[in-house]
Amino acid sequence: MTKNTTKKAATKTSVFSCKEFDITQSENIMKVSTDAILLGAWTDIPASCSHILDIGTGSGILALMLAQRASEAMVTAIEIDQEAYQLAAGNFQKCKWSDRLAAINCSLHDFTYEEPFDLIICNPPFFSGGVLSESPQKLVARHTQKLSHQDLLFSVKRLLSVDGLFSVVLPYVEGKRFIELANNFNLYCTHEMNVRGSEHKPIERLLLTFSRTAKDTVTDSIVIEMEQRHKYSPEYIALTQSFYLNM
Repeated sequence: MTKNTTKKAATKTSVFSCKEFDITQSENIMKVSTDAILLGAWTDIPASCSHILDIGTGSGILALMLAQRASEAMVTAIEIDQEAYQLAAGNFQKCKWSDRLAAINCSLHDFTYEEPFDLIICNPPFFSGGVLSESPQKLVARHTQKLSHQDLLFSVKRLLSVDGLFSVVLPYVEGKRFIELANNFNLYCTHEMNVRGSEHKPIERLLLTFSRTAKDTVTDSIVIEMEQRHKYSPEYIALTQSFYLNM
């Protein structure tokens, strides 16, 4: 009998380098995106923040950005996908804040923690439909089949401290719907950032912060690029220059 000696091709990886840490990422997992960089750089960090939760950490970019920004906080990152969890755990282990970062391989539904979190951050699934043509791991990240927005908000309400904040990034229409849905869980939008790819484009993304206390929403806007491709706006540079190598 002839043995089948075909070997499974190794997963290709690459490195995304920031000023203070590196991210090893896989072709199977959602790579570092502008959305993630914007959210991690922009999100409001509560005063005396000691416990942060990153839901669906992927390769760990948001958790690492918040470990850099909140120098006293412990950052817990949960990830349901095994390969993504291993990437995140490896990225945490090799960074200079490894003693303040913890990766956990579990679903949000199964996650429990002894203390509530002062800040919860998530780059959540965007779409409830669409053509399912990507890798299984990317589909879990992109689609709401595994984590609906309602389930996300239910868990945030369970895990967020009394004075805590919750931040997400979503496309414009999904973001507006998310704000309305969050009200059903007594979570109220306190800060909204409208994101345009360039000055004359419509709003493409919303960066949103929620709290348990209803108050007037602070609304800001940012443009990523000027008229020329890869010529970034002063506001975008100011927000992200602590992370991007060439800014």
